[in-house]
Amino acid sequence: MKQNNPSNESPDPISFASLRASLRRLWALEGKTPPPNPGPLDLATQLAPRYDFLPKPLFFEVNGDDVVIKYPDEPASAKAEAQQLSQRALERKNQGDYAGAACWWRRALEKQPSWQGARRDLAHAYFELGDFPQAKPLLLHILWCDPDNAWALAALGKIAYGDGNSAGAERYLRLALAIEPQYAPALNNLAVVCASTGRSHQAVALFKQAINLEPQEPYAHYGLARTLADRKSTRLNSSHANIS
Repeated sequence: MKQNNPSNESPDPISFASLRASLRRLWALEGKTPPPNPGPLDLATQLAPRYDFLPKPLFFEVNGDDVVIKYPDEPASAKAEAQQLSQRALERKNQGDYAGAACWWRRALEKQPSWQGARRDLAHAYFELGDFPQAKPLLLHILWCDPDNAWALAALGKIAYGDGNSAGAERYLRLALAIEPQYAPALNNLAVVCASTGRSHQAVALFKQAINLEPQEPYAHYGLARTLADRKSTRLNSSHANIS
């Protein structure tokens, strides 16, 4: 799904077929069933509430097989102020103050709601703070505008796993890896999911892939060591049971 971008460029139309394919994927990730064979007008009706974070009024322009999201462009003064607020947020983030950074990025988005970069940075700040209820809707907003955002998919996978939804976590992580196969954090997190669901052989292979990509990352090394230790313990317990 394309959207107007902060640089005032006109949005590119997208094909109706591409739009439907993206929607099927996004609805599936949310555990929902998309409407069967919707026409452009039906899609616009279904989609409008998903983009309530964009400037108003919001509407969809349908020209034959093309669908374009339209909304008012923010004033140049608002964009300039959003840039200044974002810079303050970045300074706080570089100091390790994610709570302060989140405050400034929230204000930047109030000035320029269409700015996806600030939305991603705010989601990341909440993620670092462990405030997943605040991060999740922002991540979903990112995906509705950019279904191929592997970082947002992987972050949602980690949140789903923390909520005890291993199946949902795996869906998000496998989709992230289908988009970016060499994305080490997604490989590591998928390995954790596999290990926790009794698939230690898959977990070991995934941990090793993550380590090859980012040898200095400690989490994959720890996950691999723990998984191998658990496998050894399981084999020993099984052996003792047979001897008994």
